[in-house]
Amino acid sequence: MRLLTTDLEAFAQEDNAVLQAGLVSSPYLTDDDANARHARRPEVTTQIGGERFCVFRTSRSKSRLNFLSLLRGGCEDYVVNVATQSGPELDCRSDESAASASQQPTG
Repeated sequence: MRLLTTDLEAFAQEDNAVLQAGLVSSPYLTDDDANARHARRPEVTTQIGGERFCVFRTSRSKSRLNFLSLLRGGCEDYVVNVATQSGPELDCRSDESAASASQQPTG
């Protein structure tokens, strides 16, 4: 078995191109992550995909900031400030479903 261990730049460029093309063209995105230990260190592998593409990224963090960084492929066209770090949990539902859920009686 031969493993690729050198001259990986072309593969990394192709991988980034697949992510960017998928993000632009896919009508939806999926993601998942899995924790594992590698060389006695905890690692997280994140899968980002869509209808016709799938990429995997391995990193040391499972944070929102790390996920955003993976999703944006290194582009840092966003701002993380105190409000976003200490704000409420993200609500990914549409405005209508979030509003109707907040009007439901509790208890």
